[in-house]
Amino acid sequence: MAAVGELDQSNVGKRILTRLEQTRAAELLLVLLLVSLAAALRLYKLGQWSFWGDEWITVNRSLTLFEENLRHLSFSGIMTRGVLIVFGVDEWSARLTAAVVGIASIPIVYAMTKRAFDQRVALVAALLLAVSPWHIYWSQNARFYTTLLLFITLSLFFFYFGLEEDRPSFFILSLVFLGLAVQERAVAAFLGPITALYVVLLIVLRFPRPVGLRPRNLLLFFGPGVLAALALVYQTFVLRGARWENAFTFINNNPFWILGGVVFYVGIPVTCLSAAGALYLIQRKNRAGMLLALTSIIPLAAILVLSLIQYTANRYVFISLTSSIILASVAVIELIREVDKGKYIAFAVLASALLAGLGDNLLYYRYQNGNRDNWRDALAFIETRAEADDLVITTHRELANYYLGQSTVGMQSLDLSTVQEGSKRAWFVLDLTAADKVPEVYTWVQQNGRPIANFDVNVTARTYPMRIFLYDPGDT
Repeated sequence: MAAVGELDQSNVGKRILTRLEQTRAAELLLVLLLVSLAAALRLYKLGQWSFWGDEWITVNRSLTLFEENLRHLSFSGIMTRGVLIVFGVDEWSARLTAAVVGIASIPIVYAMTKRAFDQRVALVAALLLAVSPWHIYWSQNARFYTTLLLFITLSLFFFYFGLEEDRPSFFILSLVFLGLAVQERAVAAFLGPITALYVVLLIVLRFPRPVGLRPRNLLLFFGPGVLAALALVYQTFVLRGARWENAFTFINNNPFWILGGVVFYVGIPVTCLSAAGALYLIQRKNRAGMLLALTSIIPLAAILVLSLIQYTANRYVFISLTSSIILASVAVIELIREVDKGKYIAFAVLASALLAGLGDNLLYYRYQNGNRDNWRDALAFIETRAEADDLVITTHRELANYYLGQSTVGMQSLDLSTVQEGSKRAWFVLDLTAADKVPEVYTWVQQNGRPIANFDVNVTARTYPMRIFLYDPGDT
């Protein structure tokens, strides 16, 4: 009998192990499918969109990364430089780093979310991130935003796990990733007040305290953090104060535009689900929910206030995207769990979020030129019609030089009298930035130039204008 009992237990054990192995295999397969979906969406038409102004800044900084000071030294810059050196300068190679980081973010966010919540929440979060139009857009730009978001997410979760598990090494990892994020963009410094307020609220609101909430760990994390913050403030406002004043001390947006843009890019369904998930978790005194809610709210609130006094952009709130998506995923899973009858309603809510994102992606790929200026086609149009000694004048001289393969004129340094008194024809490209950067030239061209072509890109609630004018002295 004992032998039979041992055999039965052995069979049960084997069945359990087999079940676990099947579950792990199914989980791995699902994650691989999500990564494949993310890769397909991020690599599709990666090199088709033309460069735009900020991307060319990235190209220049990457190629001269070690020739200047270390101010622009960053992980994304180093990786982009390597790709450009190996494959040469073109749209595909310049954007490859952002795309690869965007793809790698899917399994990383899945793993972190699963550890903080559970597998179901993690799968939904990975799915929503994979199809997120905002994440796809920045994954197809030669910019640092996907890298910034990934480092912010890792720093945030390591801080959280450090408190939850009393792991000093995790606080060190959190600081490392925070430092890497700040090197990408100083907006990552928002993580400082987010984590500080989180600790304060845990105490004030009497949340169950994590085992790692003790002075040693707080000093380990916030001590270096405060010193780094002081160094960042000194560098930004003292050493480079003149540059900051020139670049940021003018108002270009308003709170309504910033808020509307963030909701549009995140997606209305995900935004609403995120708010519901945050309220649900905070009501239950869930610590992870509190931290993610603060990460979603503080950067947005700060940018809304700053938009009243200085230059701002909704892309600065991009660092909150993963937090918003995870909170939305919690709301979806809890809705499925709570609805005893008619679970199809809960799945319909998830489907609405997915379809909204996929619909925006369809417009992005097929009709909206990747939501960016169409410099390549505009300059190709001029190239086929310009005479040998014609002038080409744009707000992005180096970008025009790249596409035309010849020297052009920058609109910001243009002396209009040389055009008016000269005998050469002049082609002007008026893009979105021309009216703000060179208002006098912009007005003069519209009054004296002849409109030739229109390469506007129309995006929902926004237009990226690009008009070509020809000034011909022989017409006057």
